Amino acid sequence: MKYCEKCGNELFDEAVICPKCGCAVRYEKTQRTGKPSAQVNASAPINVCALVGFILSLSSILSILNVFGLLAIAGVINSVIGLVNCTREKHRGKVFAIVGIIVGAVFGVIGLYAWIGFVSDDRSWLVLLIPGLI
Repeated sequence: MKYCEKCGNELFDEAVICPKCGCAVRYEKTQRTGKPSAQVNASAPINVCALVGFILSLSSILSILNVFGLLAIAGVINSVIGLVNCTREKHRGKVFAIVGIIVGAVFGVIGLYAWIGFVSDDRSWLVLLIPGLI
């Protein structure tokens, strides 16, 4: 319950004026409860792990070294670490991390498929190297 500052009359919490003396009731701003918003500052640094994961994942597209999916796997690992750090420390680079995870996962599967074809002496895995040779 609130009280009028002028006459001391008891007021309802929603009251805007005192019904006894007509004095305006001061509005008290309520504090927000909960966590502050997760806004990322524009001057925050770009997370290095997210950027490295993005670069490794993109390089797995054009690299012949991705035959076994190693670059893509390294890109996914770095991107996941970068995404966690971006969320926790409010750094920039979430988009780099998310794209790195998606691209790395796709080309990791392609590299794994090529490795399985290589081990089983199936020559269809050579088709997967064509983007790397261009």
